Amino acid sequence: MIFLDLPKIAMWSFLAGLAVGDAHAADPVDECRRLAGSIDEPNNKERVGVDLPFIDTSAATTACDEAARLDPQDHASEFRRARAYMAPGPKQDIRFALYTFSNAGGLARRNEGAIGKDVSDWYRQAARKAVTPASYEKAAKAGEVEAQLVLAFLHQEPRFGALDQAKSEKWMKAAAEQGNSKAQWWMGQKAEARGEFEKAREWYQLAADQNDPSGYFSIAMHHKLGKGVPENRAEADRLFEIAAELGSKTAAEHLETATHSRRERSLMADGKTIVVPADYTEPDEREIGLAFMRAYAQYGKQRGFRSFTYGLFADTAWEIEINGMHKEGCVKGGQGYTCAFVADLTYRRSSEMISALGNTLQGQIMSSAADRMTRNGSKRQEEVFILGSEGWYSPTLQMQAQKGMVAAMGTVAEAVGGTACGLDEVSGGEGC
Repeated sequence: MIFLDLPKIAMWSFLAGLAVGDAHAADPVDECRRLAGSIDEPNNKERVGVDLPFIDTSAATTACDEAARLDPQDHASEFRRARAYMAPGPKQDIRFALYTFSNAGGLARRNEGAIGKDVSDWYRQAARKAVTPASYEKAAKAGEVEAQLVLAFLHQEPRFGALDQAKSEKWMKAAAEQGNSKAQWWMGQKAEARGEFEKAREWYQLAADQNDPSGYFSIAMHHKLGKGVPENRAEADRLFEIAAELGSKTAAEHLETATHSRRERSLMADGKTIVVPADYTEPDEREIGLAFMRAYAQYGKQRGFRSFTYGLFADTAWEIEINGMHKEGCVKGGQGYTCAFVADLTYRRSSEMISALGNTLQGQIMSSAADRMTRNGSKRQEEVFILGSEGWYSPTLQMQAQKGMVAAMGTVAEAVGGTACGLDEVSGGEGC
């Protein structure tokens, strides 16, 4: 059985070598506490924590999501996770934060026997305060957008015991008029429910103007279904693609295909084969991103409009997200174009890797490796791009992706061979 696991162990070693200096990464529970904990929490003599407005939502939500995955019954991590999502920032999700606060209070009650009544009461009361309208009314009346959004969500959800649709819409409109894109989209939804499609599109457009994917998606649906406008699938696809590029997975699913650009789809003769024009213009940034993804996903799996895995084994593969491709320019020559660009990438452990490694030392090494590669990314590259029968591709990128896998498999072979020699020696042979 040992030989069956060795390739995966060797792959871990190969990939973990990228982050030897970060081998002792912090435990996600401790990271969640440091990044999103409250200094007022019980048993916090070190006063570890951060005031809610200053929480780094990107780092804190990542750590707290991992802490919650490792121990879904931990009331403290759930409470901190709620604070991470409540704070203003790119990962803010107030509705989710309110549900998470409520769940943290329930977990504290169930854990009372183990943590003591005083500790349980503190978390329950803190959670209750977080889902009580009175906690936010003064700030909302003073014009604080986050407080207005909280009240809007509290008053629309029966679970929180403060259902009042009129108040919900009042506060959501107040936030929308101050320019909050989520509130603008929500106002569009309310207008659409009343059949006011033109008014809905006005709200959606305000959200879209702030690069909110939901705004683009909703306008696209109007064009796809003919809601208040003539049906126009081409315009719907254009907007779906923008929404997908901004991160909307639902938009990607609505596209005819999420694996080709609009130009590539327009050149498809039979739905699969690209008809290459005699003279075609250079690839745009979206097409460079697709070629990049195709090169590496052949040793993994494409998972969405902008993300793919890279690795021969699912539980040792990276998940890579293309945040952006910034093209500097292309020069035509030979069969295609040589283009200079900067790839903005985020590296993560795949869900299979997280399941396989959890919070073991290997798991921590891999998590640190992902963070390190993300920090050290965004490097300028010059690669060749050719428009072929299946879309844009880059032979130079494909060669790089292949070299990476060959190097990894060389590490695997070395590990397997070394172990075989060792077993031969232990069994009385001469070894190697």
